[in-house]
Amino acid sequence: MKFVPRCLSDLFKSSPKKTIRSEAARPVRFLLAGHDLKFTGPFHDYFSNNPRYEFRIDEHPGHEIASEKQSRESLEWADVIFCEWALGNLVWYSKHKKPGQMLLARLHSQEWNYRDRLDYIYKTDWNRVDKLLLVTPVIYDHIIQEFPQLGRGKAQVLNCPIDTDAYVKAGQSARKKYALGFVGMVPAMKRLDLALEMLEILQREVPEFSLHIKGKRPEEYPWMLQREEEMRWYEGLYSKIKELKNPDSVIFYEHGSDMPEWYASVSFLLSTSDHEGCHLSVAESMLAGCVPSIRSWDGANRIYPPRFVWSTPEEGAQKILALFEENAREEASAFSRTYAEERFSQGHLCEQVDSMIMRHFETVWPAVVSGKCREISSRLLPNILFVGYLASSSQSGYRIRIEQEIRALARAGARIHFACCHPEMNSAVLNALKVELDALPCPVSFHRAPSFFDMKLTAAEVKALLDSLEEVLQKKRIDILHCEALYCARIGTMLKERKPELKLFFDCHGISPEEEAMGGAAKTRVEKVNQLEMEVLFRTDLNIFVSEAMQQHFRNKHAYVGENYWILPCCVAESQFASDREETEQRLSLPQNALILSYAGTLAAWQCGEEMLRLFSLLHQKESRLHFLLLLPEKEQEKAREWLHDYGVSDESVTMLEARHDEVPLYLQEAHAGLLLRKEDPVNQVASPTKFGEYLAAGLPVLLTEGIGDFSALVEKEGLGMIVPSSLLDTTEANDEELEQILQFLKQTVSGRDQMRRRCVHYARTELHWERHAHDFLKAITR
Repeated sequence: MKFVPRCLSDLFKSSPKKTIRSEAARPVRFLLAGHDLKFTGPFHDYFSNNPRYEFRIDEHPGHEIASEKQSRESLEWADVIFCEWALGNLVWYSKHKKPGQMLLARLHSQEWNYRDRLDYIYKTDWNRVDKLLLVTPVIYDHIIQEFPQLGRGKAQVLNCPIDTDAYVKAGQSARKKYALGFVGMVPAMKRLDLALEMLEILQREVPEFSLHIKGKRPEEYPWMLQREEEMRWYEGLYSKIKELKNPDSVIFYEHGSDMPEWYASVSFLLSTSDHEGCHLSVAESMLAGCVPSIRSWDGANRIYPPRFVWSTPEEGAQKILALFEENAREEASAFSRTYAEERFSQGHLCEQVDSMIMRHFETVWPAVVSGKCREISSRLLPNILFVGYLASSSQSGYRIRIEQEIRALARAGARIHFACCHPEMNSAVLNALKVELDALPCPVSFHRAPSFFDMKLTAAEVKALLDSLEEVLQKKRIDILHCEALYCARIGTMLKERKPELKLFFDCHGISPEEEAMGGAAKTRVEKVNQLEMEVLFRTDLNIFVSEAMQQHFRNKHAYVGENYWILPCCVAESQFASDREETEQRLSLPQNALILSYAGTLAAWQCGEEMLRLFSLLHQKESRLHFLLLLPEKEQEKAREWLHDYGVSDESVTMLEARHDEVPLYLQEAHAGLLLRKEDPVNQVASPTKFGEYLAAGLPVLLTEGIGDFSALVEKEGLGMIVPSSLLDTTEANDEELEQILQFLKQTVSGRDQMRRRCVHYARTELHWERHAHDFLKAITR
């Protein structure tokens, strides 16, 4: 397919020192450099057919630059150098790149996985690489940790582009209902043995299942013949196939270029490898309408839908059998195709690379970026200024949401700058905050914001703050102001008066007037905050709500019926899906055979701290095996002990410690359930507590009260926990029946712990993962 692109651009964080090119506009010279260019076909089609580009290839037979003369000639010609694979080609070009040129590279999995013998990533001058594209989130995480200098907007995840049309068209033909597909049986880490095991399990239920294996066999590779032990393993598989009840149900197909048609002949595509980069065959098969069945190799459930990922062949087989209920297979097939089209489309992904180039040259070679290109680039992949207010270096739900939003969006390719507004601080506190925020994957600027919450504040009174923020707007060519919570949005409206062309986003963490009233604010202040809330809602270009309940609240309260809103709950990052259980068991030494309740947070009144401890005491009176794992700030632990002692709970029944936010998942997973208690009021009815997703990600069902945002109803619907009657928060006397129901739920959770853990983690991955929501959010605002 020859894809003729639109005019585009984006995503690049240019280095501080730039060479400004004054030459007149002409086509940009795009050089593709590397070896084994089989995955670059979409880029070749896109840029060689784009009238804004000239296209050349500097190809070499191996990892190293074979002809330095050829590469020097290519270097003299090029404006943009795209290194496919981060190997010797990138090392050479990073050392010889000329001023004014742009250097991009795409790093696959082998550069990282085999870095002990392919040490090119350690020889590359990363300071001279303008953009690094990683093909998987897992590799992104590894590279950013290894090379922190790439974290400031230089790196992003970019899926491998696929010619979607060819696969979608082929997928419209008839397919075999019970056909399992398997692509590439070499080497042994592809685990054909697991595919055969799944076939046997499925044939016990439905004998018509068959396994279709596409690609060369091991004996066709000369290098495989040297691996005698591995070849004996394959011989064992061949023998196993002959011993099947129906050996003819395993069919081998030659390697060939007919992949779209082949995918169209099977219903399911198995991916059973020990490890993969992104296993592009899965995405190709999904485009053709196949339903994938994917073993949980590292990163599989971050690239592909978690609903299709399994841990054991038995689980995988059961997932396939479940798809033959009613119209489940047809729904899964349509879902798979749509999912792959949105994430692997050749057109969209090539446009992203085009965008990086145009946005880069927007500042270093302005003549080459036409007004139309600039207009489209600012819409498709805009520069976003996050505006937040942090009063100290301590963690809070507000700060956690901001940081995780930024990390997820930056990983997905967004161009972000964070403007951190702050009160007067002593230098030690401010420096500590700067050090912590330096870990964010974007530039951060600091802006003193006195009287930030004064309701009489005027634009004249914050002129210095507005001036400093406007300087960032101009320097960073900001297109969108993303304001975190109401008071930052107030500053945003003032900036929009200065620059009306800006898009203004209001990220509404909570309902401020009701929060102020709950905190005891004077009635006149609450009324002013209420007026500000209404003004902001109707002046922004996009309102971001944490729950459907919040949107409904504003509809009822302010007659807000606009469609310019987006639901973005408080989600969880990949790091919060903890797994290192042995380490925490050794560190915590929790009692054996205990029923462990957990809580992570503070004892703030609105979190029902005292009520929670009183409820635990009532439960403990009925079940002495109950143990409380409390993750509290150290400054609140003495108060917690006093309350627990007042309610008759001994120290032996409680484990209490302070944990950094990144440690919380490791501790939570040792419990059997998490507590999330709130009183019934408007503030909680619209909330999206961060700890809800954190509990689920740690594999814990949630015991929560009624009326907490969208989550209370969700828990009942999805079987993710239990609703605790709110009446239990207001009594010192035990309601035996209600307490017994809670204890019975805990005991059932312990007996079915593995199943409950899988259900909770699956929901968190599918519905509350920042990476998923970042992708959907960027798609919404850029397309």
